[in-house]
Amino acid sequence: LQVTDTAGCDFIADDVTVVVHPLPVANAGADDTIGKGASIQLIGTGGIQYFWTPVEGLNNANIFNPIASPDSSTAYVLTVTDLFGCVNTDTVNIHVFGFESPYWLPSAFSPNGDGHNDVLYVRGSKFLTFEFSIYNRYGELIFVSKDINVGWDGNSQYTGDEMPSDAYVYKVDGVVAEDGTVVKAKGLVNLVR
Repeated sequence: LQVTDTAGCDFIADDVTVVVHPLPVANAGADDTIGKGASIQLIGTGGIQYFWTPVEGLNNANIFNPIASPDSSTAYVLTVTDLFGCVNTDTVNIHVFGFESPYWLPSAFSPNGDGHNDVLYVRGSKFLTFEFSIYNRYGELIFVSKDINVGWDGNSQYTGDEMPSDAYVYKVDGVVAEDGTVVKAKGLVNLVR
């Protein structure tokens, strides 16, 4: 900025630096599909503050990882704010099957030996074929069962190691005996020690 007057004096100059920060990279995760009546954990990244809309069907719209239980297919918009107050958005689509889910799985379990919620089971319909598998955050298979009555105890099926508290990916695949419905589902389950 240069300022001068009408008396012919030399100009006076000053400057200011404007720092433009890039927008945060908002990521609401990949689109997914669940059965009616089921829940799924949304995972958002890219900021230090998070807000999801619509808020209906969410257990908490102000965290990065709310549990969503939509009654119908829903596009969730994630708004993230970074350290500098910059804001960006991303959208994830959760498609809901038009029928009650043939299975149910809790969102968390605690294999701590107290006799309550020590084993993670898939509950639901009778299946003609069934496979339940658990993967760690690196995509490594750590448990698989082809029997709905055999659940995951929180240990690696292959090494016997106790798995740490974390979110794990589950997959349920099968064919429902009653009507031949094909189930191909995945989601997150929290192991809490």
